Amino acid sequence: MNLFDLFNLTSREPRCVPSVQHQGCLGMGNSLSQLRTPAKLPGALGTLTALCILSLAVLSASGCASGDTDRLTAPTVTVAPYDSIQGGVLWAVAPMRNESGTTLIETAELTDKLVAACAQVQGVRVLPANRTAQAMRALELREIASASDAKRVAARLGADAIVVGSISAYDPYTPTLGLSLALFTRPGSPIDETTRAGDPRALAMQTSERAPARRAAMPDAPASVVSEHFDGKNHQVLFEVRNFATGRSESGTALNWKRYIASMSLYEEFCSAATVERLVQAEWLRVARLPSVNAPTQAYNAFPPEPVASDTRVVDVGSTDLGGQKDR
Repeated sequence: MNLFDLFNLTSREPRCVPSVQHQGCLGMGNSLSQLRTPAKLPGALGTLTALCILSLAVLSASGCASGDTDRLTAPTVTVAPYDSIQGGVLWAVAPMRNESGTTLIETAELTDKLVAACAQVQGVRVLPANRTAQAMRALELREIASASDAKRVAARLGADAIVVGSISAYDPYTPTLGLSLALFTRPGSPIDETTRAGDPRALAMQTSERAPARRAAMPDAPASVVSEHFDGKNHQVLFEVRNFATGRSESGTALNWKRYIASMSLYEEFCSAATVERLVQAEWLRVARLPSVNAPTQAYNAFPPEPVASDTRVVDVGSTDLGGQKDR
């Protein structure tokens, strides 16, 4: 039996096309079950009717498929804990240092990706990498090797903080990438805790008697430090890659989210964004321990009050009557 005989058989018996609902596709809300083949039609006319029904079903299905691919999903966004009323905090990014033991990596390209990852953080403004390199050349610094160098460069640029990073591992075949980032705040900047005095309002709102952590004893220590090792074979890393690719890659392609694993350049973008996100999370914890991150800097006496002499009479303010006379 050939295909022409098969269509002739379908034209002799009234058969219903299986009910397939296409709601929301090209404005068609009716099912295809309403289209029936007539019981008594010539063979050629029945064949033509069956072909029309099949063509309509294929076009409807393709219309639904094209509508699903046009759906957009917003990617995740990292938010900084700083007060953005005055325009946000300004960061600078120092050139990355290669400490992985391999020369396959391009540190300049990875520095640009780190700058792009910092620029995507809401509440943070980032200077271009060439501005930081220009300031380092003006200060005759080949690299930032100490906290004093980092603060000098930040002061030269007028940045509130500077990110200093290094590459600890690199393997484009696994892929594997290790990154370490340290955030140094400029003395006098709004986010520097060494220049911020205690706030009695913040002390009254503490949930415990633990004093806020300070870096006064270690002024050269970085404000926040993160160190990450991203192994492409680790399932936790793969799970994070898939979440990162959501909203940043087209679905339904050959590789889909796995293209961030197949390309080392795209994998570097993921690792840079994930490390910056961890750095911002560390900043959230640090800012939460500050006495008052949004309050203006005020000078308070850090020393305890002197003891009151035994012959000095202490007057309770609450005992003052309406006439202004002290209750004796």
